[in-house]
Amino acid sequence: MAYKTVTVRNVTLGTGLPKICISVTAEDEEGVRTQAEAIRGCRSAGLCEWRMDCLKTVKDENGKLDEAVILGMLKTLRDVLGDMPLIATFRSVADGGQTELDDLLYENLLLMVTQSGYADIVDVEINRGESLVMRLVKSIHSYDKTVLMSFHDFESTPEAGIMAEKLRAMERLGADICKLACMSADYCDAARLIYATALAKKTVSAPIITMAMGDAGRLSRVCGEFSGSCLSFGMLGEASAPGQIKADEMAGYIGELHTLFG
Repeated sequence: MAYKTVTVRNVTLGTGLPKICISVTAEDEEGVRTQAEAIRGCRSAGLCEWRMDCLKTVKDENGKLDEAVILGMLKTLRDVLGDMPLIATFRSVADGGQTELDDLLYENLLLMVTQSGYADIVDVEINRGESLVMRLVKSIHSYDKTVLMSFHDFESTPEAGIMAEKLRAMERLGADICKLACMSADYCDAARLIYATALAKKTVSAPIITMAMGDAGRLSRVCGEFSGSCLSFGMLGEASAPGQIKADEMAGYIGELHTLFG
């Protein structure tokens, strides 16, 4: 099977060692700048994700998107990060996020971010529904930006076949990168997710990102070279998801596994 790669600025996903992404989770502009500067200075970081749901001011006092604040922070991130690729993400509460937006505001937010040109990759939640997802994919692609489609389960780890099919569904809907993260109660759950990743790689040509959340799933965050996951989320300060590993430690583990088994 011919596998696709995705190149964004100076980073190519889908080949070589798994890349490391660190999330900006600050609630205001000063915090966003401070975290972005730290990520830019981290030698292990290949990409940055901006978690817009963590902001205090996604919506203004009238319940509309606070466009000036959001676009201002996007520009700040772009200026600080330089050539480091930027993923723009609004994570819904059901998927582990901090703030909720209805579908209309969610769509408008992602379109605004895409049209600004500051973000390179835009996260689209598959659980938003097929019609909305397909509209967003078409719009994001029309601006030559990359779609990272995502699915999160904070309650459990489904059967391997179900997880693999979820990744296949993302590619069918037009995802350039397919991401799946599930909560692992134990090592059996984590092993099942790793197996599902390898299973999906047999039929999904797009780059895949998977992780088993929670302490039991930490191995899944560093073994992507062998399971088929092209990127892992590390941390500098506070974790943006359960079970994350410090970025420099993660880079060390990935390198050691490559030396031993690559």
